[in-house]
Amino acid sequence: MKLDLKTIQNINLFEKVTNAKVKDCIFREGLVFIVDEGQVQKALKGIRKVSSLLKQDVKVIGFSSEPEKFVRNLIYPVRANIEAKDMEVIVSVEDARMKGKIFGREKSNLMWINSLVGKYFKGFSVRVE
Repeated sequence: MKLDLKTIQNINLFEKVTNAKVKDCIFREGLVFIVDEGQVQKALKGIRKVSSLLKQDVKVIGFSSEPEKFVRNLIYPVRANIEAKDMEVIVSVEDARMKGKIFGREKSNLMWINSLVGKYFKGFSVRVE
């Protein structure tokens, strides 16, 4: 993973304001910070200040060492049944609207989720049912 100067500056500012340890920073319709396990509450306390300092929308996602929990954090607030089988995380959703939120326009959300899961959990992929 290569970080440019702007990303490093954003991570440093976020960590100083919130005292939460950042694992990754991604530019996607604003800034998305992935914070270590158990650091989400710390990060949420200073999110408004960080957003106003950076003049961008800021979203916080909690990392987890278990792929199921990480996918649950990625698709929040959508509620779904999530289980891992044979290097694949299976997301089961009853409601078609919720399934649409996970897929996104032209499956852009699902591709983004798959890229993050593949980045942190080698060989894993996400499938929606």
